[in-house]
Amino acid sequence: MSVLNKPYKKNGNNMNKKTILAASICAALSAPAWSLNILVANDDGCTSEGINTLMTELESRGHEVTMYAPAGEQSGKAGSVETKPEYKPYRGYAPLTNAFLVSNNGFATEEGENPTEAENRLCVRISATTNPEEGSDLDGGTPYITASATPADSVRVGIAAMTNAGTKPDLIISGINHGQNIGISTTGSGTVGVAVTGLLEGIPSIAVSNYRDFSWGALLGAAAPLPSVELSDVSIFIADLVAELEENQIEGQPLLPAYTGLNINMPTGTPKGIAHTELGHSTALSFTAALDPLEGPVDEETGLPEEGDGNYHPTITLKDYTELVDPNDLEGIQTLLDQETVSISDLATAGLDTNDETQMYTAGFITISVIDGDFSASLRKQELLKVKLRDVSFNASAADEAL
Repeated sequence: MSVLNKPYKKNGNNMNKKTILAASICAALSAPAWSLNILVANDDGCTSEGINTLMTELESRGHEVTMYAPAGEQSGKAGSVETKPEYKPYRGYAPLTNAFLVSNNGFATEEGENPTEAENRLCVRISATTNPEEGSDLDGGTPYITASATPADSVRVGIAAMTNAGTKPDLIISGINHGQNIGISTTGSGTVGVAVTGLLEGIPSIAVSNYRDFSWGALLGAAAPLPSVELSDVSIFIADLVAELEENQIEGQPLLPAYTGLNINMPTGTPKGIAHTELGHSTALSFTAALDPLEGPVDEETGLPEEGDGNYHPTITLKDYTELVDPNDLEGIQTLLDQETVSISDLATAGLDTNDETQMYTAGFITISVIDGDFSASLRKQELLKVKLRDVSFNASAADEAL
């Protein structure tokens, strides 16, 4: 059910339906003071529903929006880039021989071609040749084949193209992703990778992810998935958030401080409120490698061990706040969450870490975490390691000393 169709609770203050609708109407009627140049990208691909729904909403608010997204699905690619070891000189540069191809056509589906149907909704591919003629033949009649560009490469192409056109992005928004990106697992996220790529280019960036039920029952179709927030409602929320950033922008300054971005996640069902959090050291969703042993556990019916393939397989591990809080606090926390309205301060008193993205997200809150792409440890840890490594030195080899 849409967020706008049910009471919305923010930090313990119940916001009724009329209040939300009135606020949404006001937001819709008040176009931005100036039109932002917004670059949208993602890792789900240029024809995915999330990014196109978001783009339509942003355009309706008067912004100039351009999409540069992978031509195909590229989830989990983090900040990966396409590389090739062969170089050639070109006007003083040494670029890779691969070429990025940009069009409004994503990868074909079983139904045929898969266009975005808009000239400003662009799909990025990468080719193993500098020949820009897609569909042509290589030497010997070999079909010309392209692959999807990675999320990071796609947004880099977009930044370069828009900058060269004199419309450098004021803001980059990555998403809306089909699936949450929470806590330490964000390091592998293509959605967050896009935002970090933007930050490293000095452009304010926001990563937006919507809930996806990753339980085995839902993934295998054996059980109905838990609901996610309607994409149209997520898009309205993000457009309103951008308007709020504009409203509070200091003249002559960017929307966000230098090298600063946001990681925003929408929970399952109707959000209980909005929590400003930190990524933390836990996660609601992690991907691991699990061994399928050749001789597995004994089958109860046959009495024989189950046969495996002896290989390691990608495995999803889910975790929520019930596994992270003190078991003695769990009943009190759950009692509060079962109420129609809930105060974040009361949850903190009850034992929930209200600064932790994983705990607040799995408790049902929209989480907004500030990110900067800096993986440096705290100053305390840095100083500790300086002491531990104080006697480390480098000794040149005998061959080097002879030079």
